[in-house]
Amino acid sequence: MPTTNKQRNATTRELKRRLQADTFRALSDPVRLELVCRLACTTEPVTVTELSDCCGTHLSGVSRHLATLREAGLVEATKSGREVRYRLAVDSISDTLRGLADAIDACREQCCGDTK
Repeated sequence: MPTTNKQRNATTRELKRRLQADTFRALSDPVRLELVCRLACTTEPVTVTELSDCCGTHLSGVSRHLATLREAGLVEATKSGREVRYRLAVDSISDTLRGLADAIDACREQCCGDTK
């Protein structure tokens, strides 16, 4: 059965909804990618000071990069007294990337008949 324009438009809208510019902008910086990698390898939330040795950036720069990652929903921050501890928002990242992959697959299937 051929795909209708209405079905294609719905699939395209879902793909556009999943392509969040903030997520990709946050991941486009090498220092932020290094921070994501470091956070992915930690089991407990860590402070800016604990992260600063991984990327050769001053504390204030690490803080700014973490704020960008937090605003994009990639990192979670928890305040504990005067400290802020950061951890990777694993569920959010996984949901975002899986949803994007599924939307791309659906778009390819509906628009092109491509099933991989």
